Amino acid sequence: MRFLIIILTLILVTVCGYLINQQYQNTHAPDVGERKIIQNFGNYIAASVAQKSGDYEGAIANLEQAIVKDQDNVEIIEKLYALYLFQGDYQKAIEQARRHIEINKVKNVRAADLKPVPYLITALSEFKEGDIRKVPEILNTLIDDKNDSKNHLDGVVLPLILAWGHAVNEDYQKAFKVIDGITADYMLAVFSYNRAVINDVANNKKVQIKGNKKPSTKEIALFYIAETFSEIGQFSLQSGQLEEATIYVRIAKYISQDYRYTKLLGTILETQNKFEEAIKLYGQVKENEEGYRDSQLSMAIALSRLKRNDEALKILAEVSKKKSLQYMADYTSGTILLADNKFEAAIKSFLKAEKSIKKLSRDNWALYFNLGVAYDKLGNWQKSEENLMKAVQIFPENPESLNYLAYSWLVRNKNIPQSRKMLEAAVIRSGGAAHILDSYGWALYKMGFYKQSLPFLEQAANSIPYNSVINDHLGDLYWKLGRKREARFLWQRAIDNFEDENSNELSINYLKKKIEQGL
Repeated sequence: MRFLIIILTLILVTVCGYLINQQYQNTHAPDVGERKIIQNFGNYIAASVAQKSGDYEGAIANLEQAIVKDQDNVEIIEKLYALYLFQGDYQKAIEQARRHIEINKVKNVRAADLKPVPYLITALSEFKEGDIRKVPEILNTLIDDKNDSKNHLDGVVLPLILAWGHAVNEDYQKAFKVIDGITADYMLAVFSYNRAVINDVANNKKVQIKGNKKPSTKEIALFYIAETFSEIGQFSLQSGQLEEATIYVRIAKYISQDYRYTKLLGTILETQNKFEEAIKLYGQVKENEEGYRDSQLSMAIALSRLKRNDEALKILAEVSKKKSLQYMADYTSGTILLADNKFEAAIKSFLKAEKSIKKLSRDNWALYFNLGVAYDKLGNWQKSEENLMKAVQIFPENPESLNYLAYSWLVRNKNIPQSRKMLEAAVIRSGGAAHILDSYGWALYKMGFYKQSLPFLEQAANSIPYNSVINDHLGDLYWKLGRKREARFLWQRAIDNFEDENSNELSINYLKKKIEQGL
């Protein structure tokens, strides 16, 4: 993503500077060339605004208009192939990358000034679909013997592709020289493994890759190059560099149609709340392909995030027919139904999921937690308590199940000392989540420790100021501490922000009565 920011800055500085100079140095009406620059500037701005707002298609459309008017403008070309890659339009990205390289040749650009991305795209295109002999020729102009760059492209990806290019062309000594010169410590394990594989290929040892027991050297090379792009994509995702992660995983997916890359790309898109794009991506996996059912499960989850629950449930019913995915499909159906307040149907799905559990593990805590919530919403406290206790039993460190069970006991004036201990643990393990701070403060209140409960209830109210239950709790505490005017204010705020989901615990009439009469 860094190169996109640099490109955008160069575009704005160069064009704005040009226009300012024209404004002060020329007094005549703009000629055809000047009008073209002014028109392109409008496209630049529109593209930049669109990109910042996440409208990448709009950004591309504006840049495509600009390139028609100024076909050799490398700034436009650079932005275009980066955006094409980001959107997964590989052929257009390759076309613009090749154009950039040709312009560099015509302009005789120095090797030190060359941008790596067009050469990367072109080399991968030749590697996968063209003449592999051209790969070293394309990349040698960019890579010195030291390979000491610290960025992903210069210091990691390009040397690895070059090394594999030499290996496929059976020039193993050059391959080892390139790969041994790489100094990116954080990818050392990846390079060591690639070197070992190249060494096996050089010595005619048997090498297997996923789905292919007798791969060619080219197939081996593409497999490990794709894996490297995927590794960097995951590294970028963990670092919060989502656009960079998207591009690297898009490239991995271009090199290989391995479903793992589709899954990872979908995760990145969903992390950016791009659920429509993720749904489209999952839909590209065909029924006879690896990962089809899993992609359908992911699609259903993405659909549910868009509140398209009927579509999601229909897909999940089909996915549930595959035994290996039955648990997740039925559990996910239950969570969708629970969120939709269809509690009986949710319980039915959860119980169906429970039947497919072969061996109980802490991963199943959420099933029993949600069962407990669903039963609680239906007023079946006995079943609710039973399932919540099971959730705590199989995963005692989970703060959500600790909080829900302990708070439910507080509401019923049951097991208050035990609830306090559970909530102390939940506060620590949640990092001080506001709703859990409220529960802990309320436990202290229930035990008569009013002053001790004050900082917890106040912090919860400051974090979630318009929650009726939290305002009610702090109002009760203020009343006990003699702060009656503030108590009435909070009870009134609880009324003003009252929601139906609070109706099991609170009522507007009860709050009004407290405002009138106090505690």
